[in-house]
Amino acid sequence: MLNSKKSIELSLNFIVILILSLAILGFGVRFMSNLFSKATDISKYSADDFDRQITNLICSGSERVCVTAQRKAISKGDYSVIGMKIINVLEPPLGQPAINFEITVNTPDGPPTGLLGYDKKDQPILKTPDFDGLMVVLGDNTNPNQRVIDLEKYGEINLGFAVQPPNNAQAGTYILNIVIKANGNPYGQQKVYIDVP
Repeated sequence: MLNSKKSIELSLNFIVILILSLAILGFGVRFMSNLFSKATDISKYSADDFDRQITNLICSGSERVCVTAQRKAISKGDYSVIGMKIINVLEPPLGQPAINFEITVNTPDGPPTGLLGYDKKDQPILKTPDFDGLMVVLGDNTNPNQRVIDLEKYGEINLGFAVQPPNNAQAGTYILNIVIKANGNPYGQQKVYIDVP
């Protein structure tokens, strides 16, 4: 009788532990699937957040503008931060303490009109009514593709901008043009290629 009572108690303990283990495993699986299935909304971050995420860039002596990566792979729904460094070698005009720099991230001018990049078969990826290209956040929410800064002579700044392919992005290589103007005049230009698998 004593052995039978101990075996029943051991069986009940095993069943309770098994049920608790399955419940904890279920919560863990649900938590991980929620964590990985959510796309990050990069529009809620500020430009300063992206600046903090980039490492210090090293430009060669003759480069006034450089970027961290000329080519980067980013999956749909994910985002990545691209860094750039701007060094001012211009003398400010009389009466101005600094040069006004305007940084813009645009899509190519084409041809064809509305060009965003090229798919895996080297066919142009074009803007459509339901797809306007990759989401880029460089400035504030009113003008996310543009940022304005002031730099004194020999001043330098590290900037970051986020790029996110939306879930309806076509697989291929997207082209982003970074254009920098100093007091309205061309100062530098870089291209970044985003590979979307």
